[in-house]
Formats: sequence, structure tokens, C-alpha cells
Amino acid sequence: MQFDEHPPFHSCNKLTGFIGSSRVLRTLLFLGSTVLLCAASLTFAIGSYVWYVYYGYLKNPLIFVFNWIPILLMQMILLSVCGKQWLAFLINSVLTFLSAIGNFYKLTFRNDPFVFSDISSIRAGLAVAGDYDLQINTRIMLSVLFVIAGTAVLFFLVRGKTNKRLRIAMPLLAILSIWPLWHYIYSNDKLYKDLASRNVIYL
Repeated sequence: MQFDEHPPFHSCNKLTGFIGSSRVLRTLLFLGSTVLLCAASLTFAIGSYVWYVYYGYLKNPLIFVFNWIPILLMQMILLSVCGKQWLAFLINSVLTFLSAIGNFYKLTFRNDPFVFSDISSIRAGLAVAGDYDLQINTRIMLSVLFVIAGTAVLFFLVRGKTNKRLRIAMPLLAILSIWPLWHYIYSNDKLYKDLASRNVIYL
């Protein structure tokens, strides 16, 4: 009786080859990774509040989409630069979780969400960080495992580089969408106040 020397690896290579040749599956993996990254990062947005606040994010599609769009655009730009899904996801995850964890600690200590202007005061924040107990909690440890698992899945399933024409189109689409998104959504105080009044949560 004869056996295949490496049946598991052979099956894995067949699966990888199938996904690599399917644009639909590659696209679904790309979009799915950004959706899961958004859902994972939002666990830090509730600070020390109870978990029903997090469910409020998921119940309101607009809140989730508004948080998902920047993650999607960033991953599009990163994929156009490096050409590999796993690397784009890894970099995007690190950047996303760093800002999410910064938001978590600011909510915890000052009950105030992290905003873009806080980037300019990071040095001052680090200077006073010693006054607080910055413990690594379960959410942070799970986020590290999430990044490792997501990167591994994309590394093994999505081989090769992204199409060159797509790598040119993605950053152009991302750049062209910045102004309308900022003008009509992210700088729209009325829209944010309306969402906050209906959900009583931070965005």
C-alpha cells in the first residue's frame, strides 16, 4: 500500500492555487479582513463601559461603516504599495490597533475619546503616562492574536502580488474619496450629533 508523501501540503497548495486564481475570493478575503479588523478595533472604543455599548456600534450600520471606511482605504493604499495582502493587513492592523488602544486608555483615564489632534500631543502624553497603570488587558492580548492569525491566513491562502492595474487604481480611488468623505461625513457635526443622540455612544 502506498501513501502520498505530503498529502496535507498538497491539499494546501491546491487550495492556495484555487484562491490565487479566483479574483472573487481574493476580493472577499481582502474586504473580509478589513471588516473583521474594524469589528476588533471597535472593542477598544467602549473604554471601560459595559459591552452593550459595543453592540450599539454593531446594531447601527452607519456607525460601523464610518469606522470601517478609513480602515478599508488605508489597506487599499498599503496593498498598492507592497502588493501583498498579508503585509498590507499586518501594517494596517498595527496602525489601527495602536490608535484604538490609545483611544481606549484615553477613554479609561479621562473619559474623552482620542481625536486626530491628539497625535500632536503624543510626546506630552507619554511624559505623563507613568502616572497611570497601563496594564495589558485581555482585549490587547486578543488583538495581538487576531493580527497574527489574520496575517497567517492571508499569507498562506493569498499568494503572489496584486494586479498592477489594480495597484494603480486603488490609491487613486482612495485619494479621490478623501475630500467628499471628509466634507460630507467626517466633518459633519450634525450627522455625528444625530448618531450620538440615537445611540448615546462615542464615534
